[in-house]
Order: sequence, then C-alpha cells, then structure tokens
Amino acid sequence: MKGLYRSLGWVCLWLCLTQSSLTAAASYVVVSTIGSQLTIVTAQEQTGTNRDRTYAEARPVSDPILDATALTAAKAAIQKARPGSSVATLRLSDAKLLADQEKWFGQAKLDAPELVELLKAEIGDDPATRLMIIAAHRADILLRLEHGYVGFGKAAGLGFYIDSVARVSRSDTGQKGQGVFGPFANFRIVLVDPRSLVIESEQAIAAGTARSATRAEDRDPWNVLSGQEKIRLLQELLTAEIARAGPKLFDQQSR
Repeated sequence: MKGLYRSLGWVCLWLCLTQSSLTAAASYVVVSTIGSQLTIVTAQEQTGTNRDRTYAEARPVSDPILDATALTAAKAAIQKARPGSSVATLRLSDAKLLADQEKWFGQAKLDAPELVELLKAEIGDDPATRLMIIAAHRADILLRLEHGYVGFGKAAGLGFYIDSVARVSRSDTGQKGQGVFGPFANFRIVLVDPRSLVIESEQAIAAGTARSATRAEDRDPWNVLSGQEKIRLLQELLTAEIARAGPKLFDQQSR
C-alpha cells in the first residue's frame, strides 16, 4: 500500500510539473485595436430640454505609439503572470473591421470571424496558444480627482474629455477654478481560446485623470497640456491600467 501511495505521489508530482511546464510554455498572440482613433468628448452646458450633455468627435491616429504602448504593457503583464511564455504583438488599424469591435464580445464566445481569419497564421496550430485582444469598450467617462470623479456621458476607447463649466480644484495648489480637461481610457482586455473561440477571461476598464483649467494661462481646458503631454498621459494611463488588470485576468482564466 505504501508503494501505491508513493507511485501516486510521483504521478501527481509529474502532472503538476507537466501542467506548470505547459503554462510556462504557452504562446500568446496579442492584438491592440484601440490606438488608431481618439475621441474628443466636449461637455455642453445643459439648457432647456436638451438632455445631450456631451458632443463626441472621433479623430483618426496614424502614429502607432498608443497601440505600441498597450502591446508593450500587455506583454509585460503576460510575462509576469506566465514566465517563459512567448508573446507576439500586432496592431490592427483596419477601420472597417474595427467598426464592429463592440459586437465581438456580446456572448461567451468571440464573434469576430474576420479577425480570427486575419490572425490565422500568427495563431498557428498549437493548442496552448491564446489570443489576447485589447479593444474599445463603451463606458462612463470617469476622470479621477483628488477626491472623487468628474465627467459626463459615455465613450469607447481612448480620448480626451473637455468641460468648460465644471468647477474643480488644482491638486497641487488647491486653487479653485472653472473648467477641466483629462485623458480617458475605456477598454477591455479579453483572453480567448482561438480554436473554440471561448472567452476564458475578461477585464473591462474605465479610467481617466483630470486637470483643472486653471493650469492653462488662458484658462482654456484644451490648453492645460501640450500635444506631447496629452499623449504621454494616455500612455501612462494605459500602462498602469493594463498592469493592474493583468493579475485579475489570469486569475480568472485559471479558475
């Protein structure tokens, strides 16, 4: 009997080591679909029966810097959670394909046949390969203040929120003023088995930071930051949120 227990123990140990090896050797194909467009959301003063408090304008982005930031952060999150894994990263900027990305995740399975077909060569035949998609997600705009949040309306993906009416205080001086500006990142990270198309885990993210218009010399919220500073803040937001969501994503996958 002792011999049987010893044998079973070795079998269990072998299975654990094998499972660990498979996990470590997993391959990931990571696709970012959020960096090819920015949405500028402008809050409007509500008058009469007008209930639409925001105006949104989408602007195309040819520079891959935001997708590159998201992909770099995702790769770091994968390698931290699954050491030894191989990671291939891809940017997707096909406007026609991306127009339907909100519909891809309506069910328990990924509904994006054109995307899967496009990635066929990268996915390959290895059953351990997983597809990670970083996609736009429509959610409330939430810009964090030192105490609480500010923001109206909903938006998907990356962008900037402008409100010339809201009264907020500067976090550094406490100076109160009218007007606020802030970057926002509303997106989801999804892990998919590319053969069964089953969504194994998902994290939805709605994040943003606010800056008082008093930081601008002319008090115009848009001029609070330079163009480079605006993009840098979006990069910092993406990096921080993907790093925060990573452990939850992989913990959910392993259950």
